[in-house]
Amino acid sequence: MDKPIDCDNEQLFKYIHSIIRGKGEPHRLTDGSIRFPSMINADPQLAIETFEIRYNKNEIATRYTYEQYISDKDLQTVICGLKLDADAFWLLVIFCFDYALDRCGGLKIGDNSKDLIEKFIHVAESVEESDSDKIQLTLKSGKSKITLTDGKALATILQWIRQGYDSTEDKDSLSSFDKSDPQQMFLQNEESDSVLLWYFATLMRYFFELNPLYKGDSKKCDGLSLSKNLLISTLIFNLGLSRNPSFRESDETLKGFFKQYKSKKIETLGNLYY
Repeated sequence: MDKPIDCDNEQLFKYIHSIIRGKGEPHRLTDGSIRFPSMINADPQLAIETFEIRYNKNEIATRYTYEQYISDKDLQTVICGLKLDADAFWLLVIFCFDYALDRCGGLKIGDNSKDLIEKFIHVAESVEESDSDKIQLTLKSGKSKITLTDGKALATILQWIRQGYDSTEDKDSLSSFDKSDPQQMFLQNEESDSVLLWYFATLMRYFFELNPLYKGDSKKCDGLSLSKNLLISTLIFNLGLSRNPSFRESDETLKGFFKQYKSKKIETLGNLYY
């Protein structure tokens, strides 16, 4: 595919548009930006323009090339068998890869004061109920440090904290961040390679869920499986998300990732796509 690509080319970007729009009506945020009910949590036009710039500047971190993709006869047979547009699908794959990298290594909103107090109370109460002898509380300030292990003292302190928190009328005021300290609000967070693999696969599977029309007339095409999971699994290997050859042989390994992370939620905010 010739560069540069142009995000105004609707035919070439039709699959990316589909996954960004998701399913349902868009809504406008208080800042005026538009969001669609989609797994892609980003401003649609900004996301597409960002991808166009990064693709044209070769800034997307994969050695897998369009030439390798389009010359893979088995892969192209499966893509054709599923009635997919090969060029539009290529851009979708690279977009999902780049978006997954961004979300899995982005910023995470930190805990505010209200969150921290509630977490402290929850942990303290759960430990108290199970084994009070193992509770300890450490307070450190500069060179001064004290560690409390006395169960009665700790239970009393916890009671005071609980009473004080329950009597606070304006708990919402504890939810605000100190805007002069952005490090309090946003924390750098990086997911594991296995989570990144799973998240990319989930985005690709989401595209097929949105577009059930892309399916083969039979389960095999020229002796090749038309399994969408196996297609995604093959792409995982080709993109370098895993060097395990089993991803090219069957979709069983990928199914294990879907099962392992079925309740996983990506809480980070992208640095590029937002």
